[in-house]
Amino acid sequence: FSAVKLSDNSVQTDAVAAGVKPASISVAATTAGDNLAFIDSVTRKLYLIGWRPDAVSPAPIVLPIGDPVTGFAHDAVAALYSPGGRWVYVLEQDATDKTAYVQPVDAHAVELSLPNLLGSPVPLGENPLDIVGSSDGKRLFVSYDGDGQSDPGAIAVLVVTQTDCRDIFKRVLDPCPDCEHENCIVLATIADYVYAQQVTNADIYNCTDTHILPS
Repeated sequence: FSAVKLSDNSVQTDAVAAGVKPASISVAATTAGDNLAFIDSVTRKLYLIGWRPDAVSPAPIVLPIGDPVTGFAHDAVAALYSPGGRWVYVLEQDATDKTAYVQPVDAHAVELSLPNLLGSPVPLGENPLDIVGSSDGKRLFVSYDGDGQSDPGAIAVLVVTQTDCRDIFKRVLDPCPDCEHENCIVLATIADYVYAQQVTNADIYNCTDTHILPS
């Protein structure tokens, strides 16, 4: 790929990987610099590349973000970075019936080489053409050509929703009563306890009234 500096029209060209034939490019602006997503039209791999033009030697100006992503449910056609670079939405096409799909990729997990990179593919129309997103990242627009017969093609609109996993703890603690004097933390509850009686595991309720303190 080539980066053109608009102030003086200077050009810097850098290689993504040997033998890659890019079918699409998408760019996300991050606090570290621009991140680029390439789809290889031959191997159907997703390459994430960091562009750091202000890096000071020996830091690289161009660096791979994790390993190339594979294992898509269908043939990868194009990719779209979400605003901020947290997700990549890959447009795919089934090799047999030409159905279009959008499959999310966790770009942060790619960078950290974590498992579970891919989300579930969402089916759309047939013969996909391109994918773009709204400026706020809340909608994806996918154009598809249809089957040339009963389906003339259209633009599918996908609404993107995202939840914070930390909200799970809020639901667990709702409602969470406070102690009268606020000087104790409930570790476990023993219902109908009688002084000096033996307590077994079956008597202990770890969730009831317990304050969950996630690290």
